Amino acid sequence: MKILSFFIRLIIVYIGFSLWVFGCCLLVYVVWSLNSVNIQSIATGESLITSTQLVFGSLSSLIGLIGIYGSFRKHSSLLKVLVFLIVLMISLEIGTFVALKAGNVKIIDLVEQGWKEINNQSKNYIQKELKCCGLSGLSEFASKLDPIDESCYRKKFDPNTGEIVDKEPFRIGCKQKLIDWFQTKSKAFLIWSCLFISFQIFYLVMILILLKLLQNALRSKLNLKDDVLNVLEHQQSTSLSLPLSSTSTIATTATNVTGSGPSL
Repeated sequence: MKILSFFIRLIIVYIGFSLWVFGCCLLVYVVWSLNSVNIQSIATGESLITSTQLVFGSLSSLIGLIGIYGSFRKHSSLLKVLVFLIVLMISLEIGTFVALKAGNVKIIDLVEQGWKEINNQSKNYIQKELKCCGLSGLSEFASKLDPIDESCYRKKFDPNTGEIVDKEPFRIGCKQKLIDWFQTKSKAFLIWSCLFISFQIFYLVMILILLKLLQNALRSKLNLKDDVLNVLEHQQSTSLSLPLSSTSTIATTATNVTGSGPSL
């Protein structure tokens, strides 16, 4: 039983550490992207994607931290709180998918909303990798005074010197390329989402098993304590009954002696 409990606690610590790292990475990205996202827009609900990342990152890191400490210290109350948080997180994940499906939210809506919320560094990386410029093309920069980033240009280098000899801007926007990318990765995203939920359900089952083992161990300790107390009470009552029987014997003898006196 102790080996099984140790093995389950080890699994819980490992999964908790993984969730903690995942949550911290999400929170770090949210903090990194806040230089372009207005904090007030998060409070008003305009930055839905950033707010979702903030909620899931906080929950994941908290679940991982409580899981590590609760299983290491064998703290039943913390493990019960952990069960509630995991059920809450799974419910939020399923609720998010249901809300997206019920609200008929399309990939184009997610792309447009995400482009508003990500910072310039992320936009430049996307433009460089997908060979596009802006969300809708070069026309997006017509009313802006800021210079177009280098990631929007196709560069030609001199094979001898390695210097840039010509730059040509990408005239295609990133919207359609991002939509195509998400459509090609949608199955993989769905599979990874199901695996992540299954991972959390497995984590929940391990915690419930550990709670059951801790309850059984506590019940065994209480039963052992009751048995010890019963033995001690029995021994105490036995030790007290011996002097009482001796006293009654002495009293009976004295009565007999007293009663036989007058006959002499």
